[in-house]
Amino acid sequence: MSHAIYKLSEVHTVKELALPEQSVNVAQLTARYTHLRGLQFESYAYAVPRILIGIDNCNITRTLKTVDASCNEPVASKTRLGWVVYGPCSVASAKPSPSNRSFSGHPFHALSCFTPVRPLRPRDDERALAILERETNGQRYEMRPLWPYDSVNLPYNQKAFKRDAFLKQKMAKYSKIANY
Repeated sequence: MSHAIYKLSEVHTVKELALPEQSVNVAQLTARYTHLRGLQFESYAYAVPRILIGIDNCNITRTLKTVDASCNEPVASKTRLGWVVYGPCSVASAKPSPSNRSFSGHPFHALSCFTPVRPLRPRDDERALAILERETNGQRYEMRPLWPYDSVNLPYNQKAFKRDAFLKQKMAKYSKIANY
């Protein structure tokens, strides 16, 4: 799989896709369906799709190569993004995500998976890792309080500013703590 970067056109965002969690065990999948052996895709557990790529970007998602067997078994298609496995499958599973209460929860009969160029992580994890990279300097790091958002505007508090000025004035009198 290449590590190319592709430009997507006609992209739209939604707050949440509300799709069910999916789990795929490649060892079980290839043991049950021998025609999938030798393909390069990875197992994943409890993954929730976060992106849908539509027909507007068919140059990226079009099939370059297909591997199939009988009509009641999954098919694998190679795309520019990697292998996509889909169709009837008794090995894969799907569970409703907390936001998707209408999903029935029965074993997933249609499987669609691909190995992303980089692992997909929840947004909170991505933000935490970005903060860690930004705050780390060699082997040392400083951890400030985590706010729900990157830019936080606190309201003006006149009493807090007066208290701060008073404490600075008081500490200036004591040479031992004046430099802190």
